[in-house]
Order: sequence, then structure tokens, then C-alpha cells
Amino acid sequence: MWGLIAGGTVKCVQGPASALDIGGSFVLAPQFPAVPDTMAPFAYQVLKAGATASATAIVFGTANWNATGFTNAIVNVAVLPDNPQVS
Repeated sequence: MWGLIAGGTVKCVQGPASALDIGGSFVLAPQFPAVPDTMAPFAYQVLKAGATASATAIVFGTANWNATGFTNAIVNVAVLPDNPQVS
């Protein structure tokens, strides 16, 4: 989840990992992380690591999110829904 904190600084927090089935669909829908009271979310991102993805390919702040085997969706929000949309 992407949000703003004091002074307009961008902060990101990660929710728990969610397993994918053999077809690349979530076994259980992903959940949002705990959002600090001092953070105003403006977007969330769902990144799926498929069967051909390297487990070490994504390092936040340094990696290319279109690496082989990954799918990536960013959703801009004014108000967060209860759960991330996955389809």
C-alpha cells in the first residue's frame, strides 16, 4: 500500500504474502496490511510472482517490477475498499 505521511513523504507498507494456485490465481484473496494512523493511503499494488519468477527478483526501491514471471497492478484510491481487488 502506498500512502502519505507527515510532510507529504510517501510511505509503503506490505501486507502478508498470499499463495497462488497452479493457474496463477490466488488461493485466498490477499489482505491489506495494517495501516498506521499517521498514513493516508492513495494507492495499493498487487504483485504476483508466477512459476517462472525468481524469488529474489523483486527488491522494493531497486527492482524492475516487470521482471520475468511477475504481473503487477496498481490501483489508485480515494477510499480503500475492504480488500484488494484481484480480478
